[in-house]
This record gives sequence, C-alpha cells and structure tokens, in this order.
Amino acid sequence: MKFVLSENDFSQVVVVIGSKPFARFPNVSPDRVYSANGAAERTSLYADNGTTSITAIAGSSAIMQDHDLKRVIASAPNRIIIRGDKLDAIKCLSNFASAADVYTISQLEQWQLQKKALGSNLIIGELNYDRNPIKKLYRFLKVLKNRSAIGLSTGGFAILIAALENPNAEILITGIGIDPGGHFYDHHGRVHGNRSRVDAWILPRLPYSIKKRLWTTDAKLANDINIKYHESSFIE
Repeated sequence: MKFVLSENDFSQVVVVIGSKPFARFPNVSPDRVYSANGAAERTSLYADNGTTSITAIAGSSAIMQDHDLKRVIASAPNRIIIRGDKLDAIKCLSNFASAADVYTISQLEQWQLQKKALGSNLIIGELNYDRNPIKKLYRFLKVLKNRSAIGLSTGGFAILIAALENPNAEILITGIGIDPGGHFYDHHGRVHGNRSRVDAWILPRLPYSIKKRLWTTDAKLANDINIKYHESSFIE
C-alpha cells in the first residue's frame, strides 16, 4: 500500500541515505540527514538550504578505502561517526575533516547500543550471517566470548541511529535495501551478502516505536520489512 508523506504530516523529518543505485530522493526539507559510507556524496541534495544537519556514518574499513573517504570528506558533514576505532581510519579523517565533529564508536559500544534497542533479535540476526551450521555455532561462541559483534550493516545502523536520536521524527529512507547489490558509484561492486542477511532478519523486527515512523522510496524495501512506501515529488 502506498502512503504519501506531505509537509503537514510531520513536525520533524529525517532522511537516511544509502548507496543503492537508482535511488529516488524525496523533495522534502529535512531537519537532519544521515548517510552510510560513500552515500555521503548524496547528502549534497539536502545541504544547500544551510539549516539541515548532516551526519556521515562510515565503517572504519570503508573510511580507509579512498573512494569512500573522498565522498565523506567532499560532503562536508557537520558530524562523522566512525564504526570501529581503527587508528588509521581516525588519522585519515583528521587530516581532511577538521571542520566536522568526528566520533568513534567501538564494536562493543555498537553492540551494546543495538542490543538495548533490538534485544534477542540482534543475536539471532548476527547468526544469520552464516548459512553453514558449524560456522553459525562458531559465530555464536565468538559473540559469547567477545560480548560483541557488528550487527546491522552501516545502512541499517544509520537507520537505527537516526530513529534513536530523533524519537519524534518521521524517518524517510532512500538508497537502502536488504539485498546484495552494487553502489551507485560502482554498479559492479557487490554488497556483502552475509551482512545483508543480518539486516534481512533484524529490520523487519525493529521495535514498533521505531518501525511505525519509517518510510521508504523503495517499494521492494517497503514490502520486505513491512514499512510505509512513500511516493510523491522527487528531486530531479
């Protein structure tokens, strides 16, 4: 079923942007925008009004790849959140992003944040990373030993952070799906299918307090995780 989010339907709107090719960008004026990895480049569509706060979220491994680093830096975000605490990633950003507030969130901190919001679905979702029963058991034991794991992909994590930081906002998602696929800047690249399976378990089972506020411009994602499908005017 299609829904249309109009300017009268919300007091606050937040846009979360991923790197899925051929994404459609709603013509709204968001209070905040969150991006995942190289999708930071796409935030320029909403940055020109000067009042929108931009947060770029990136995995430490992604930041250390030149194509993602350039896109994050070029987006000139107000804030950068690095998933992981690799010193090389922090150094990469500190050399170029002096105007942005740079934060790191360790794997343990990420796990604790996700577990508080998602409960047992986080652990079950992480076990979906592997299909092989032996590997599932090994991953389960590893999670117990380390008391942490990655959990959601960076796109899924960006959705969660946006929802938690903006509890009264409607969250409008574009360029994020739960199927393996390429990026808009590299159609031949493949998103890691294992992590996609984690998202495919967790995102449909998000708490109702979060899920009821989620919208997407992607009909397939709306059907896959049972959230509202937004179809209205889009940025050309």
